[in-house]
Order: sequence, then structure tokens, then C-alpha cells
Amino acid sequence: TIHSSFSQYMISNLYILRSCGAQFKIYSFVVFVVCDLNFIHLWQPQDTI
Repeated sequence: TIHSSFSQYMISNLYILRSCGAQFKIYSFVVFVVCDLNFIHLWQPQDTI
């Protein structure tokens, strides 16, 4: 049925998310730090003026 296939799909997605969870956290943290550094870099010249 559609319901059972949907639940199977959700279970497989949860398994993929759990196995990639640590890598995703590291990746999101790196992206956050890079964006933060870019934001600081953009604002520094305006502070010196």
C-alpha cells in the first residue's frame, strides 16, 4: 500500500540522516564559521572609515 511504502521511505531517510548526522553537523558548523568570517570581513572596512 501507499502508507507502507511511505513509512519505509521515511525509515530509510532517517537512517541516512542518522548515519550522516555527524558529518552534516561538522559541515553546517564550517559553513556557519565561514559565513561569520565573511560577515566580519565585510564589516571591518566600514568600521575603519
